[in-house]
Amino acid sequence: MNYYFQIADFSFKIESSFEWEINPFLQVFLTEQREDVKEVYHLVVCESLPEIKGRLVYQSDMQDIFSDGTREQRLMYLSFYHEPYILYSEEEINKIYIRKDFLSTVNRSDSFGILNALALEKKMIQQDAIILHSSFIIVQNTAILFTAPSGTGKSTQADLWIKYENATLVNGDRTLIKKENGVWKGFGFPVCGSSKTCLNQNAPIKAIIYLSQAPQNKISRIKPSESIKKIISETSINFWNREAVNHAISLISDLCLEIPLYAYACTKEKDAVTDLKNFLENNVHE
Repeated sequence: MNYYFQIADFSFKIESSFEWEINPFLQVFLTEQREDVKEVYHLVVCESLPEIKGRLVYQSDMQDIFSDGTREQRLMYLSFYHEPYILYSEEEINKIYIRKDFLSTVNRSDSFGILNALALEKKMIQQDAIILHSSFIIVQNTAILFTAPSGTGKSTQADLWIKYENATLVNGDRTLIKKENGVWKGFGFPVCGSSKTCLNQNAPIKAIIYLSQAPQNKISRIKPSESIKKIISETSINFWNREAVNHAISLISDLCLEIPLYAYACTKEKDAVTDLKNFLENNVHE
């Protein structure tokens, strides 16, 4: 069976020999059959995973990544016991090998195994897009992105805008950022963390807000050179891949020269919305 998806302008096909229970967040990006796909993935069920090639370039509890300098292999593990069950391998087409004894675990709508094996952060960089750790809302047809380290209050600020300004939450954890026809836009992305909100919508970016908590609201623009550092720190980048890193830095540098990044120390009350709204209306012009 063939499944077709599109995220921003990145279209791809997944070929499978079994009927796949697609993760609901990825389902949002299902599209009709098309011939102009940019990537093809093939799901392969096997008794045992193929031999690993290349050297280890990255390791975590969830995956080991190997590279021969050109192509990657990603060996993925189940979190509750360190057992490899999926291998993503860049061959003639991208192949995702699934151990047969784990197929029932993988082929469930609540599984993120195949979604995680798509290496989307790498594919997005190749498509001139970055993935920013942020809450993404749309207000009056423009995007506001709240970014900062985890636990700072991105979701709280997004919820306040939904409550008081009728904003739409597109994604509570990730935003795909890409320039389209000369305009930087935020796009929905099929990873949304604990927010469980994932919409296939996009809008021109009005501002990116770098949050911190404070007893009083204070906002200031961050100069571009410092903005680049802060955006890089919250972007999904394969730091073992020099080409990807250089490309990401180039995209982020361009973004920070054109889209303002503001430092916003704020409360968790309605006035945080009011003060930011007034500031953006008076200082940011489309």
